[in-house]
Amino acid sequence: MSNCEDNHIARQSWERNARFWDERMGEGNDFVNVLEWPAIERLFRRCSCALRDGLFSQSCIRASTTHPAS
Repeated sequence: MSNCEDNHIARQSWERNARFWDERMGEGNDFVNVLEWPAIERLFRRCSCALRDGLFSQSCIRASTTHPAS
């Protein structure tokens, strides 16, 4: 199979399953909101601090989001 055919098959599968996932997950669920996002935010803050550029912090400020220090 060519990449084009593979992409077409993947796209069809995605479209068939999209409605189910949209209805089931919506904008997230407790697992994502309570467990994943806080961990992802802590990881990004640490990476941003480690790189000494503060890109994540700057993004949070632009989005008017506050994040307490861990």
